[in-house]
Parts: sequence; C-alpha cells; structure tokens
Amino acid sequence: MSNPHAMKLRRLNGRLQACDPCRKRKIACDHGQPVCQRCSKRKLDRHCIYTISAHSVSPMKTTSSTRIISNRQGTTSNSIHFLDVEKSEVIEKSSPSSNPPPNSRAPGYLGFASYSTVIEEARQSLPAPLIESGKSIETRSDAVSHLSISPMMLDSCVAVLQQIPTSDNSRILSDTECPISYFIIHRIVKAVLDSLYDPWVFGNQLGKQRDTKSLKEMALIVCANTAKPVLDDVSDGADWMSQFTSRNIRWESIGLLLAFWHATNLIHHPRHGTSLHHQTTREDAWPKTLENVSHCIAMCHQLSNGNALLVYLHHMRRSLESMSSGDASQKTWKFHAETVACLTFLGYHAETSREPYIPSLATELKRIVFAHVYSIDKSLASFTGRPPLLPRTFTTTPIPLDLDNDYFFGGQNNFGTQAPSSFDERGWSTEGLHSAATCLRARSMLASIREEIFEIALKKRQRVSVDNLLEIKMRHANMVAGFPNSLIHTSDAIYNPEVELEKVFATLLIRMEALLNEFFLSRLLIKMGHDAQADLLLTGFDLVSLTLELWTNFERFATLKRDFEWILMAYGATAGGVLCQELQNPSFYGRHPQDHRITRSQIIQKLSLLVGFLDWVDPLAPNANLCADCKSVIELVLDQALNYNPEGTGVASPLGHDFPSHLDFGFDLLDSFDWLTTES
Repeated sequence: MSNPHAMKLRRLNGRLQACDPCRKRKIACDHGQPVCQRCSKRKLDRHCIYTISAHSVSPMKTTSSTRIISNRQGTTSNSIHFLDVEKSEVIEKSSPSSNPPPNSRAPGYLGFASYSTVIEEARQSLPAPLIESGKSIETRSDAVSHLSISPMMLDSCVAVLQQIPTSDNSRILSDTECPISYFIIHRIVKAVLDSLYDPWVFGNQLGKQRDTKSLKEMALIVCANTAKPVLDDVSDGADWMSQFTSRNIRWESIGLLLAFWHATNLIHHPRHGTSLHHQTTREDAWPKTLENVSHCIAMCHQLSNGNALLVYLHHMRRSLESMSSGDASQKTWKFHAETVACLTFLGYHAETSREPYIPSLATELKRIVFAHVYSIDKSLASFTGRPPLLPRTFTTTPIPLDLDNDYFFGGQNNFGTQAPSSFDERGWSTEGLHSAATCLRARSMLASIREEIFEIALKKRQRVSVDNLLEIKMRHANMVAGFPNSLIHTSDAIYNPEVELEKVFATLLIRMEALLNEFFLSRLLIKMGHDAQADLLLTGFDLVSLTLELWTNFERFATLKRDFEWILMAYGATAGGVLCQELQNPSFYGRHPQDHRITRSQIIQKLSLLVGFLDWVDPLAPNANLCADCKSVIELVLDQALNYNPEGTGVASPLGHDFPSHLDFGFDLLDSFDWLTTES
C-alpha cells in the first residue's frame, strides 16, 4: 500500500519524481511509496526505488521526517545526503560531475508573439489523458543534472566567501536602518545574517581564521543550493525566505549581503573600505565589492534561471556602480540594461491577472522588484537623456499593494486579514501606512507620468499640443493630491526627533520627484510657446529649497550623505539655473504675486547656500566637473546681481566671458542653464 504521508520528491521542473522502473520504461508512475501501483502489480517491489540526485530535487524546508546534511569528510566534492530519519538509511549520495547543458534550462518568459504560444495552444487542445501521459515522458530538460565547478571558479568562490564579514563586524548591518523602500530586501538580508554564523550552519567556516579547505566545502554547498529551483507557490513568508538562508544559502544571498554591508560600512567608516582583514581606501573598496557582487551574479546565471532576489542583486550592483562612476557612466548604464534583461527574461514585467489574487511575500516581491527597476529606469533617463529601457507599453505588472511591512512576514493567514475594504478607491491603505510598498507605489506612479513626458521630449509622440501637456499636468496634480497623508513632506518633520529619519527622507524624495515632473512639464510648455514662466520659477524655487534642507540639516541626514551628490545634480543644480535666469532677467519686483515667500533677496540667499553645497562635493566624485561648472556660473550671477547697476535698469549686466558657455547636462529638459548659450 502506498503511504500518503511519505515525502514526495520532486525534480527541478517541479514534477514528482518517478520510480526507476517506470522512468526507464517511460510510463506514468503514481509516485506511490514505498511501492508504486505499477511495480506492485508486476511484483517488482524490490526494484521500486526512487533514485534521485541531490541537485535535482526541490524539498526546500526541513520537516520532521526529512533533513539535509552535508558530507564534511570530502575535500573536493559536496556530497549531499537526503536522510529519511524514520528508515534511518541514506536514500542516495551523489557527487557533482558535469554542468547542466544550456538547452536544459527553461527558456524564460515567452510572450504572445513567441513560438511557444502556438505550441501551447495545440497542447491544450489534446485530450486530457494524452496530456497526462505526456508528462511522464522524460526529456533532456527532465534529466538529472549534476554540478561541475572548475578549480579556477572554485578559487573565485572562496575569494568571495573570504569577504563575508565576521559575526562581530556584521552587527553594523543589523543595527543600521535602511531607506524605507529597501526594507523588504534588507529584512531578508538580516535573516541571512541571523542564521549564517550558527555553528550548525557556517559559523565554523566564517570565523576570524578561515581555511581554504572548509571554504571550498562551503562554496560547493552554496553552488548546489543555487542550482535548486526557487518555489514561489509558498504562502508563508518565513518558509519562502528559508530557501535563501541557513543551510540553503545561495549566491544571491551572499551577493546581497556583501552589497548591503559595503554600503552600510561606508556610513560608519566613510574614509575606508570594507576589507575583512584590513582597512583599505574607499577607492580600492568599490572595485573589490563590485567584483565580488559580479561573481555572485555570474554564479547565479550559470547555475539557475534566476529569481526575484537575483534581479534585485543586479539592481544593487547598478546602484553600487553609480556611486563609483556616476549615473551617466557607461558601466552604470550597462548594469542597468542587464538588470532589465534579467527582469524581462523572468517575465516580471508581464504579470498575468489572477482572480482572486492572494498576495504573499513571493508574489509581492516580484512587484516590488519591478517597481524598483521601473522607477530607476525613468530616473536614469531623466539624468542622461537616454531612452528608457523598460517602457510601460510592454508592461502589465501592477504596482505593489499598499501593505504594511509586517504583512510580508506573517504568513498567509496574516495576508487574509487585509480585507479589500482596507483600501480606498485609489488602492491606498486606509490605515495611513508608510511602508516600502507605500513609497514604491508613489514612485512608480510618478515614473509613469515621467515616461509620458519622455515620449514627448524625445519626439516619440509627434503631434502634441499645449492642451495635451496641460491635460498631463492636471492628471499629475490630481494623482499627487491623492497620495496618502503619510507621504506628504513637511519641513517640521525634519526637526521632530520622534519622526524616523528614513520616513522624512522618503517623503522628501517623493516630493522632489513630483516637483521634477512639474518642472519638465513647464519647460515643455514654454518651448511650445505657452506662458508657464511663473510656474517654472515657483517649481524651481521649491526644488532648490528642498535640496537645501539636506544641506542645512546635514547632521540630521549625515548617514544618507552618500545620496547627496546625485540629489544635488538631479534636483538642486537643475532648478538653480532657473533662479539664476530670474536674477538676470527679473519677471517681478517685491514679492512674487503667486507666492509671497519668493523675493529677490530669498533667491540670492538660496543660491548662496547652493554654492556652498556644490562646493562640498568631492573633486574626485563622478559628477564633480559638472558641479564645479554650475557653481562657477551661479557665483558669477550672484556677483553681478549684487553689484550696483548705475543705469538703474534693474537688469543685470551681461555675464563676462570667464564662465562655461555650456553645461553638459545629458537631458535637454534638465539643462536649465541653456540660456548661457544665448548669453554668449
């Protein structure tokens, strides 16, 4: 008789493993244990054995009757045993010997226009018995595959493991808060840390003294784990995370750990790098960290098709590269392109609708990762003027649900408590949340408007009228007005110690993104002959003021100063050009009729502070030259604005020739210093 409580083993493709006789004869097996029905009828009880490879099965969590142990005796192989405690005997022991062929992998996402659509439609038209019988036929993709790690590759793996911080050094990652939008991934990285140093996991290998032999054993275990498919039909968040933690740690886990630890360590030790055994200069630390993260990504691609954490690891590498070489560099753009390629290969841009939709950590994480990549895609396009790589025309994935961070780790029952009535008609939580999903929803919505602006600015939409732009502007204003109060930025929150710094920073960035959309729309309207100069000045003044909140409250935002440079260039310096133009050619006198905060004196004060902020930028920073040019222009404008004009015209004299005639902004709408060309 078949035992219904016996653990069912699965192949890499998720299907149940057939017994040896059924698999050899290529006939359907009912997977009964200890003996299937076919073998029982043919009186082959002794031959009904389920022979499996450790790298071809997918039980990811330890149960009462099954556990995974590793062979610590071997030195050059990672023999993994699946031990049935009830039978007290090893089912199988195997050693990796050969890489899976490239064509044995799943082809990734294939959309409506792909060759697979017609084949799938033909398959679905077959009678059900034929479909079921076809499932038992072994193909090359179903064959058991083993791992083979070359000595050179294994040495590289060991070098990466050497860079994992010791237990004492890793505490700064656990004790440091991260930006709100990164909370979910940061929580997963913390789970990796919490289990990593257990003596029963890898605590013995990751002590202060590390030997190559034990690290090679660990590397082979990590490779074997990475080759296992990630199961996304897991409703419990802790169970899903267990596929990346403890003895199931993967190269995705290690890559994210190194990336987050490097960024966190720079907050506490900004002048030094993150070498495990000794301090290095910051310039030396960046390439080493990027090299290690890139190796983790390469191992993931060699051993698996990918998953949500691999896409996020790509995203983190792009972020690290931008801090090193700048947002406009070729490497940053290349890494961003690889992130988009990995995301679309997995189909995370084209989520199919499911009713009813039951959210889980696995399903919502895909939306969160997509929202991160989609938003940064538009930010990079803003800064460089290059076309977005992830256009909304070909995406169907919804924005994340406005769920509290704790919902992602509370299991399916916890998700069930979030009833549809908890959301308003716009999809925002009625509880006034300020979670990772809340922030990413807002940024994704703003990015979708930004893409419409790009389509016009980059000439994709040829016939665009002023009315079209005004309609977009009105729609944008209504969208921002519908944001929950928890996302509304107020300057008072900066001075309130009870308000978390991460929340203040998140609302500040969202407000800046919204203002930048308004800035671009006003610039487009002016180019089309519409009178929007007043709106542009008001928006520019607000952008400069918000940028300076970081500078005038430097101590409050000190742990986030690694983000100051790109914020300064993307928002502050851009808007500063509008204020300079106002000083050169005043459009009002006294107080501005639409905003009494704005006076000529206030503009001069804001620009003076902006000069100080630009002067703070490290000369070796990626955008240092552009910052220096902006600073020179603003200083010259201030000098002439403050000089006495004997003619009493109220208009400043033309600028001299000792200033840059053109600033190298990548995007025309971002270049608010374009009036320098006419001045010269």
